[in-house]
Amino acid sequence: MDELRLYRIILETSGELIWSLDAAGRWTSLNAAGARRIYGREAAELIGRPFIEVVTPELRERDYALFRRVLEGQPVSEHETRHLRSDGNAIDLSFSAVPLRDAQGSLIGAAGTARDISERKRAAAALHESVARLRVAADAADAARETCEQAMRTLAYHDALTGLPNRRLLDDRLAQALHVAQRHDRKLSVMLIDLDDFKQVNDAWGHPAGDAALREVAQRLAGCVRRADTLARHGGDEFAILLPDVQAAADCSLVAEKALRSLGEIAVGGRQVTLGASIGISLYPADAGDGEALLRNADAAVYRAKQRGGNQIEFFAR
Repeated sequence: MDELRLYRIILETSGELIWSLDAAGRWTSLNAAGARRIYGREAAELIGRPFIEVVTPELRERDYALFRRVLEGQPVSEHETRHLRSDGNAIDLSFSAVPLRDAQGSLIGAAGTARDISERKRAAAALHESVARLRVAADAADAARETCEQAMRTLAYHDALTGLPNRRLLDDRLAQALHVAQRHDRKLSVMLIDLDDFKQVNDAWGHPAGDAALREVAQRLAGCVRRADTLARHGGDEFAILLPDVQAAADCSLVAEKALRSLGEIAVGGRQVTLGASIGISLYPADAGDGEALLRNADAAVYRAKQRGGNQIEFFAR
């Protein structure tokens, strides 16, 4: 089977949406299986239509502004939004997009993928409901309040699967570290670690095996950081490390190389799984002056590492 035919088969049967837009924001291509699964429509029904039509009304202005940033050359990873299916129901999606250029290098649109995260959103809502129930229980029982209040903090600031700090706690610690760095003229670093081809683990052996692998990865990465550092689950198969006091880029390289070496063969349910990772690094103050920009720049470096074939370390470069 030739590579072009294989590519077409993958494109047309993938459950994820694989898409492209022109510079005006009109669909120019969607894979058939993805269009049916995500929108309940044939791809031909959407070709030539503005993508903004399927975005829920309250998010259209925000998502169109994001599309314009992609057209300015800025890639987007794991952007969460809500779109409308043909039956009128909303579906939660995670979009990743890169600028699309012609042979002369001019920006002519965008291309990327989208996946259904409705189940994950429902799980998050269930977790929120659990936190609310804990709060009620704490108010009702003074004697147990301190224990319940601690349980709520754990749920609110830690990832339920790995026990690591979650994105919310990472953001808090990053803001604190930036404040200290600004006051004392210090440097800090943000590192994103995105597992390579992790989807294949879930596809081959199911989500329980994938969850077990993520827990093992979390334990291994925890052995690569200092007590003063923060290792967090950034979401999905991505982890983050905050190094609050670094002297030079070489310090970051040592941690990143240690993290890569800690991976490799992982035993999951009696099977051996080989995992690598793409690591992106950004530095304060050289690369950005705020937490959001540091994370965004580290994500851009991850994208370049994956373009180089994965299992690579990349520093952010403008």
